[in-house]
Amino acid sequence: MEYLFLMLLDLMNSLSEVVSPFKTKYSIDVTNVVGNTGTAVTIDVRNGVFVTATLTGNCTFTFTTGSEASTTVAFSLLLRNDAVTGRTIVWPGSVRWPGGIVPPRTLTANRADLYTFFSFDNGASWYGMLCFYDYA
Repeated sequence: MEYLFLMLLDLMNSLSEVVSPFKTKYSIDVTNVVGNTGTAVTIDVRNGVFVTATLTGNCTFTFTTGSEASTTVAFSLLLRNDAVTGRTIVWPGSVRWPGGIVPPRTLTANRADLYTFFSFDNGASWYGMLCFYDYA
């Protein structure tokens, strides 16, 4: 029995060496609940890398990381519309979109879109994508 325990312990140590380079600084299971956006909102990834918000005004977004200069950062944003249709969004000027074009978003009341943003230079520039569209 002791031999089996030592083998298991050795296996766990080996696995921790394999997995440790893939550990992230922020946990995906921490939800950053922004709530209502109003006309301006700052998303700080230190508060969680899965962000939920409800668009309650024509809104300007700002992203912040609070990390070291060479840090890679990523987060997802589930953005729901309130009951008013057609609100506008101003994304940070540092966000790059596929093809250089901001993707069209859902304008229907009470529907949501899921975005993902990542930065290889601690937020100096961001890459954005609309992952899923028009959630009920």
